[in-house]
Amino acid sequence: MRHFAILLLLLPAITALSQEPPQNPEPDTNSQYSQGENTLTSFAGQFFHGNFVNLYASGAGVYDNDQALVNNTSGLSGLGYALGGGVQAFHRFRDSVFSASYNAGYTDYQSSAYSSGFNQHLSLVYSKRLSRHWNIAFVEGGGTYRYGVGYYEQPNSATPAISNPFSSVTKYFSSAVSLTYRQSARLSYFMSGDFYLARYNYPGAIGSTGGALSGSVIYRLTERTTLGGTYTHSNFTYQHDAGTSSLNGAYFNFTHTFLRYWTVNADAGFTISNSSGIIKIPVTIILNGQEVTGYEIGPYQLTKTTPSVRGNVSRRFRNILATASVGQGVTPGNGIYLTSKNQYVTGALSYTMRKSNISASGGYFHLTSLANNVSSAYSTSSFGLSYGYTLTRHLAANVRYDYYRYGNVYNYSGVGNNRIYFGISFSTSGIPLTIY
Repeated sequence: MRHFAILLLLLPAITALSQEPPQNPEPDTNSQYSQGENTLTSFAGQFFHGNFVNLYASGAGVYDNDQALVNNTSGLSGLGYALGGGVQAFHRFRDSVFSASYNAGYTDYQSSAYSSGFNQHLSLVYSKRLSRHWNIAFVEGGGTYRYGVGYYEQPNSATPAISNPFSSVTKYFSSAVSLTYRQSARLSYFMSGDFYLARYNYPGAIGSTGGALSGSVIYRLTERTTLGGTYTHSNFTYQHDAGTSSLNGAYFNFTHTFLRYWTVNADAGFTISNSSGIIKIPVTIILNGQEVTGYEIGPYQLTKTTPSVRGNVSRRFRNILATASVGQGVTPGNGIYLTSKNQYVTGALSYTMRKSNISASGGYFHLTSLANNVSSAYSTSSFGLSYGYTLTRHLAANVRYDYYRYGNVYNYSGVGNNRIYFGISFSTSGIPLTIY
């Protein structure tokens, strides 16, 4: 029972809004999470045994070899500096658990091809046992990304933000609350509500706002194996009267723990999407020998059924944390592709030694529009690798590499960006920076 409260929300509600198969709401209560449970919102927890609070500040040089934007220009490099700081914390109380990570920073590019500005990221989890049978949990996530969206910076988002290839800034907010009723040692009921918002910064950008409700019944077959069923309903609206979507999904859930430290989740089901609105298609015509760009406008209404599947494997043990997911579901899109089928692969790995940490994370997303038939598929991917080493009691050296890739959109070719950070950080706990 000890770990039921903390993991309660991380498993079911984080994919409810996007109508991808929710992970099993009934977490394992074995001791596999006694190592690494304080890494719910940050890999920094690997340096501590139990509760901690860490404040940090950093400064780094930044180099980009190309804008992480799809446009008619390429090869525009940028050099600058980044200043930032944040807080990471974990605390287990008698009947609740709190975990949070927040960071904010400012990046100043010396090249006029790049816009300087702020970025920030928040990940927060709070879980409380209300009584012998009832548990409540909250998960909050949000952030502002500049030139590329990193999967690894939003570990607990109900619906992860997916990069928009025309927007230099992506803003998102995700909030989820859940209740679990444990009727017996084997049978539990789970209910959750979720909210999601995404915005982009170029003229005419189409942001999305949505909410979802879900319910699950979970049955524990053995100490290591659970089965369940989940139903979810979601609604999304899009800016500029671009459209609305209503989603209904049903899924079968399975979870099994191997050898104490390995957990495997598998889910399968379907999602029915009903999308309607007004579509604007960018077109270019030749008029009097000159190119003229405009939009073709028309209404649409489509209902589609999409198979939804997901597989996940995770390992938590001492100084190693690893997780990987692959699946297909329905997402609110990225501001260009609205309601879309999302095929994805994501993963994260962290290895911590006494004075250093090496961590990596990445994701690949392939969107196919379910809202209309005029858009082709779009792919985006990101990868990050971070290494930090403690130099003195409170100072550490940090180097980080990020790669972002946008696929072809309309008549624009895809683009890739390599970004390198190298800098120094100060922390009250004397630990280096991790990838999140």
